[in-house]
Amino acid sequence: MAVDMQRLLALREANLPVATCESLGLKIEPGDTTAPSSADTDPEKVQAITEETRNRIDEYLKDFAAPAPPEDGEEGNIIFGGLRCIFCGRVLTGLLGTFKYTIFHGEGYCDECKYPARSHHYFKDLLNGPIQYILQYHPDKVRAPEEIDDDVEDEEIDDEWQEET
Repeated sequence: MAVDMQRLLALREANLPVATCESLGLKIEPGDTTAPSSADTDPEKVQAITEETRNRIDEYLKDFAAPAPPEDGEEGNIIFGGLRCIFCGRVLTGLLGTFKYTIFHGEGYCDECKYPARSHHYFKDLLNGPIQYILQYHPDKVRAPEEIDDDVEDEEIDDEWQEET
């Protein structure tokens, strides 16, 4: 499937919001953090640790687009999938195979348009467990094959999408 460059450019120009803890509905509570001083009982310190954790996760999430929710009447949720692909509009679900995994742990793509996404997000120094949401890379963070430097050997280029490094 060839990449629709006009659609990609339009998506970039749409200035989609980036993902944040708030856009994911992710509530970071004091007991969720693995920070060494999280056992502290001083409310001000606990609040500072919690805010720092949120800020660090938000910093990581800026490479992903805020999720596009399903339309009225469509099933799905952020945890098991069911959000709309930002590129083609297909509802992504991990359980029914509309989100396809690659050989890289947690990485995958929309089965319809091949737009890249990640489903496993690890914060071992911040949280007690991974965040397992299907999040698509922000359009400003991906490149289509047409945008990749010609000096790169052909076998190094995926014929669909590539994450920006």
